[in-house]
Amino acid sequence: MFKARKDRMRACSAKRWFRLPFAEAAIAADPALKVKRPSQ
Repeated sequence: MFKARKDRMRACSAKRWFRLPFAEAAIAADPALKVKRPSQ
């Protein structure tokens, strides 16, 4: 149950990030974000 909730939260977060128009540019501009995003 906890794992399912975590997966759902991760999917929701990814959806929100990819929906933002500047998300791609922000990740490309900041290498630290690229490292941080997958671990969260």
